[in-house]
Formats: sequence, structure tokens, C-alpha cells
Amino acid sequence: MAVDAQAEHAAAAAEPDFNLAVGLPPPVAVLAAGRGAQPEPENPDRYPYIIATGTHCLLAHFSAAPFYGTQLSSDPPSSHLVLDTSLEWEPHLLFHLLPKDRALAEETPHIHSKRCVAASRNKLRYVEIITEGEAARVTMWSRSRVEKGWQWEQRYTRSFEKIWDDNSYKETRLPRNVPVLAVVCPSDPDLVYFALEQHIFGVNTRAHTVVHNEAGG
Repeated sequence: MAVDAQAEHAAAAAEPDFNLAVGLPPPVAVLAAGRGAQPEPENPDRYPYIIATGTHCLLAHFSAAPFYGTQLSSDPPSSHLVLDTSLEWEPHLLFHLLPKDRALAEETPHIHSKRCVAASRNKLRYVEIITEGEAARVTMWSRSRVEKGWQWEQRYTRSFEKIWDDNSYKETRLPRNVPVLAVVCPSDPDLVYFALEQHIFGVNTRAHTVVHNEAGG
């Protein structure tokens, strides 16, 4: 009887309390950014970077002098401003310049703190902090396909004066200084994040209100 009890105990101990289904690791896609993939092969960007990725696509960024900020993309039959990494078709690369008159001079200080390219709500977005003129403002353009090709459309421009005057910004106790442009929310193009004095805060640009405010370490 002792032997039977030990056998039953061993059988019960061998049965797991739960089951965990382990999936296969995802495949690895490699993007080779050689000279032939550059908008200016004789003056290649040594630091291209990935802006956004999806299940079968990615969006990469290249810069070309004088800092036009062209985007590397492909044009598959059923989707736009992405590079399909699946093996069902041969990718075709297209280069898109920034909106007209938005090229910045090579000697522009802190150039990457004033603008960014992002993917939000399935569209390519270009955002820039513009300080020329009477008041600093943040402006967003959206890239869309039209009958004759592609075009940039200005989505909005918002003055920092209105953001600073809002009670939500006053509650942060931050100074009325132009911040550093950080990132655009992937699901809401009206939500833009900035950095200032070790604070990261999100602004609902449509309402000129601060919706998130976190102090950095």
C-alpha cells in the first residue's frame, strides 16, 4: 500500500498546475542601407534610423544635405510610406522630401530638437517647432497620396503663447520657454510630447492643454 501511495503521489506531482503555450520566436528582418539605398549615394547618411514598425513593414529615415530629412519608403500595391519586409513581392523604394521651404541649413543648432518625423494613425507626420516670426509655434503636416503622386498637407499650427496661457500649463510651474520636441503619439496626432527642464509633458494641440506631465530622474 505504501508503494501504491508513493506512485500516486509521483503521478500527481508530474501533472502541471497550468499549461503555457510557447510561440515560435519572430523572424528577423534586415534592412541593408548601402549607398544604392541613399537619396544621395555620394553623400550617404551614416546614421539612418527606424521611425516605426508593423507586422510586415517598417519606416526608415535618411537625411540628405542640407538636412532635407528624406524618408525611405516603398510603394506596395495595397499600402503606402512603409517598407514591406515580407517576401511576397519585391520592395520599391521612394524618397520623399520634407514640406516645401522647410529645409533647414546645415549649421542650424540643435536641429533634431526642433523637428521630428513620426507615424501616427496610419499616416506619416512631420512636426516642426518654428521660431521665426512674432511667436514660436508648433506645426504639423500629414503626408497623403493624391492622383498625381504624394503631397504634404498642413494639419495644424499652434502658438506656444496659447499653451503657456492655459491653466494646465501654469499648473506645471514650468517657465514660458520653447521646449524640445520629443515625439508624436502613435494613435493621436493631436497629442505631441515635449521636454523642458527634465520634464516630459504631453500637449493636446487642438485644445492647447497639458494632459501629461512627468518629471525626469
